[in-house]
Amino acid sequence: MKTNIKVYLTVAIIILSLFSAPLAFVSAQTNGQDLQAIILQLQEQIKSLQAQIEQLKSELTAAKSELTEVKAELKFTRTLYRGVSGDDVLELQEFLKQFSDVYPEGLVTGYFGPLTEAAVKRLQEKENIVSGGTSVTTGYGQVGPKTLAKLNEIMTSGTGGSGLIPPGLTTTPVIQDIIEATTTPTTPTTTPSGMIPAIPAIPAEPATPPSGGGGGATPATPATPAEPTTLQDTTSPIISNLQATSITETSATITWTTNESASGEIYYAASSTPIFATSTTKVIGADSVTSHNINLSNLVHSTTYYYVVVSKDASGNTATSSEQSFATLTPPKPISDWSSHSLNVSGEYQSTAWNGNGYGVVYGWNGKLYFLKLDLSGNKLGEPIIVATAPNYVFWTNIVWDGSKYGVVWPEANPHNIRFATLDIDGNVLSNIAVTAGTDNASTEKPAILWTGNEYILVWSGGWPDNFNNPYLPTEIIYFSKIASDGQTVIVNKKKSITSGDARAANGSIVSAYLNGSNVGVLWQDIRDSGDSNNPALYFNILDNNGDKLISNDVKVSGVGRVGSPQIFAEGANYIVFWRESTASDVNANSIYVAKLDSVGNKILANQNLNTKGDNEIRLSVTKTDNGYGIAWISSSESKIYFKSISSNASIIIDNELVSTQSGNNDGAYMVWGSNKYGIVWENVLNNQSQLYFGIK
Repeated sequence: MKTNIKVYLTVAIIILSLFSAPLAFVSAQTNGQDLQAIILQLQEQIKSLQAQIEQLKSELTAAKSELTEVKAELKFTRTLYRGVSGDDVLELQEFLKQFSDVYPEGLVTGYFGPLTEAAVKRLQEKENIVSGGTSVTTGYGQVGPKTLAKLNEIMTSGTGGSGLIPPGLTTTPVIQDIIEATTTPTTPTTTPSGMIPAIPAIPAEPATPPSGGGGGATPATPATPAEPTTLQDTTSPIISNLQATSITETSATITWTTNESASGEIYYAASSTPIFATSTTKVIGADSVTSHNINLSNLVHSTTYYYVVVSKDASGNTATSSEQSFATLTPPKPISDWSSHSLNVSGEYQSTAWNGNGYGVVYGWNGKLYFLKLDLSGNKLGEPIIVATAPNYVFWTNIVWDGSKYGVVWPEANPHNIRFATLDIDGNVLSNIAVTAGTDNASTEKPAILWTGNEYILVWSGGWPDNFNNPYLPTEIIYFSKIASDGQTVIVNKKKSITSGDARAANGSIVSAYLNGSNVGVLWQDIRDSGDSNNPALYFNILDNNGDKLISNDVKVSGVGRVGSPQIFAEGANYIVFWRESTASDVNANSIYVAKLDSVGNKILANQNLNTKGDNEIRLSVTKTDNGYGIAWISSSESKIYFKSISSNASIIIDNELVSTQSGNNDGAYMVWGSNKYGIVWENVLNNQSQLYFGIK
């Protein structure tokens, strides 16, 4: 658009010139002798004013002609729709934002996005152009021929038929370029910003002398003061000093200034233009300020974010910044007090035991059961030994040291048996027997194994379907077996010790058992209350040395959340129990709990939340120390292993300490205590490659 216009400045200059000329007025004290001279002077001034009025008429006629040309230049010619950009989109947005009921957001970006499309729809409805359909079928939301005609009609006839050009359009880049290039004031005139020249004062009317030279003269009329007039503000705020500060791994602060009081908003996303896409996040800051400061939180580390800021003044004029970016920080490599290293073997379902001089580790891999000997620092002594092979799979293992050899228990698939073996200190197999056979008394979960000083005791949940891929069958059974020290003679064979519940649902341990004198405390997860394998509760009972229940009614321990990973230990005649439990409303918000029970199941320490991280802690492992307990668990959200230690009265000693610093998925932690230090084994999976790690503290 190009034309030579002088519309606003020319009119303003003429009006100012017209009324800025000094006007003399006649004093009431003027004597009759000077009257004739004054009349002649006034007549000359009237002639001068008349000439200026004629000049003004001529200038106004020219201005109207120029105005007509501007209206012609302001016509829209191109079809506009969502996704296009350009100066005509800028002009369209400037036009639409004059109507708050049509375009309340008032964003002027030059990009035809969803907000502009919505504004066009409102205009089409308001002007009875179209009110439904799509941009393809009816043109709804698109500036097509009918809408172009209506826009140009409004532009030609003025807003609401007033003949006025909407003021915002004169601030668009194209029209501003024309005005700045072609407007040259004819008279140097200074007008304060935000004001138009005042309506000039009306000159005083001279006194009328008395007729015949006598008294009775009419007094002069005093001048009327000028009336200042405020000009409507059509100038957008100026944004400056825009920057991102205080950048962390998950947050940043965006600051900027405006040259006038205005609101502040930020649109940001982790992808570049167009920044006003529907996926963009919007944050609103303070209103009516010149110094803007907005904090962005919950960001992702090591990520580049793109943003624009928008400020709007009290008159609705909007300024939008250019697109900027910043990158969140990369977190430092985790630091741990644990000394850990890879065992350089692939494995899963691992467990470990302290033998007085080092550790024995058993694990499954590719249908085989392996043993690995470690020294007291957790270093590998020799290569893995194959303990057993299975037709299909080895599940969760468990191991105990009896003072001269290891006892090992594990479930296997096809057939679904519980198997037991004894190994010497180097891992050589001394015995290997099937404790169960068939489908009604074995599961895939970790069995509990105890050494009484004379025999091994096994406790597990039974029941597995005929088809390996089917869900669990209701069993209502916890089994008990007792095996002689030779590892081959079964003293008590798969006794159905607890049949009152339904011990099912877990990922790891369903049942935990601990020797207390000649009795065995048992803690298990049970779905008798919910009937839902995904919502078990925690129950407790005591068995004698032959597997018979000593408490007639099982004792419920847990609260209202979903439980898992039960662990039980003896303290004198009493028991201390650990488990993880979710909140009632969120099954993924798990924390670790502890409680104490007496010899009949009464609580002597109520359920206590150990205030772990609360981010879905799973697969809990607890070991008893000389003066308390060590607890390890998996943070599901981070795939890392954490540690906490408590005293025997459940006071926290070490709180939420990171164990695993390795990248990838860290899982299946199994921890033991020996020689005044903790030993822990776990599986790390990185890039689909499994490795076992061992840590010492």
